[in-house]
Amino acid sequence: MGYYGEELSFGGSLICETTNLLQRVVNRQLTPDSLIYVVRYQSRTQTWGAPGCPAAGVTFQPPTTVRQAASLRTGQWRMSLGGAVGPSRYVQLLAYEWTAPAGAAMGITMGHPIVPGRQSGGTCGPTATLRAQQLFRIRGGMEDIYLPYFDFDWAGRNELLNAGLGVVQLQQGYGQQLQLTYHRRTGSAGTTICGSREPFDLLLSAPGGKVATIGARLYPNPATTTATLELPAPTAVVAQLTLINTTGQTLRTQLLPIGTMRAEIVLAGLPAGLYLVRLEQSGSLPVVLRLHHMH
Repeated sequence: MGYYGEELSFGGSLICETTNLLQRVVNRQLTPDSLIYVVRYQSRTQTWGAPGCPAAGVTFQPPTTVRQAASLRTGQWRMSLGGAVGPSRYVQLLAYEWTAPAGAAMGITMGHPIVPGRQSGGTCGPTATLRAQQLFRIRGGMEDIYLPYFDFDWAGRNELLNAGLGVVQLQQGYGQQLQLTYHRRTGSAGTTICGSREPFDLLLSAPGGKVATIGARLYPNPATTTATLELPAPTAVVAQLTLINTTGQTLRTQLLPIGTMRAEIVLAGLPAGLYLVRLEQSGSLPVVLRLHHMH
């Protein structure tokens, strides 16, 4: 289960950069009065090089692990990071399990959405549905409240949490949006893969620092048996080309001699899915590109 947030930064009418915050649940514990998550997250900022904006490129921040706990009585979330404890601004999508108790129109329990299955760019079978209920999140004074009907908060803003089919999205405000994605569904019949997956593990395993992507070209993409990496200039030193899967595992490595401008990436024998192609040469930023492999 992964959580994906996106925030846009504007320079006038131009989009200067996009920041993605990716979260992954590594542990979930239910106690008599609390629900506790241990979450690993990392942010990635991509700048587009528009006029008046920073130069084009991609920057990863180092991964961070946090402990987030919700009271089952009050529904209030707390986050522990570096010894400090305070309200968390990154757990809205962790904060709901939809239930419909007997005799009540709608109930809410803090936790993750109850998902028998879902469709995510593919299919998880005919029972892939997400419980269709919705709540409005209203900012009211010192704390948020959740209502099954529309209302305005003190600032005149409202947020709709919609648990229908497809991706669950929580609109946080202008230029900001969180969405919850599912990659697989596990049930009594086994595990079913559901469509494409956001590369949470890839990004969470990426080191801090800058990554260069502008100028390099990877084609065809999607690819079936082979793909070609084309560089804007010949390699000045011996370079290393690495193919990585969505769990961060290195699958194949090859050395490219000085003067290389094109390299072939062999995909035969690999399962379909998303991969990361990384080119490293001394004295330059690494080149990292996504490669979609299909049969």
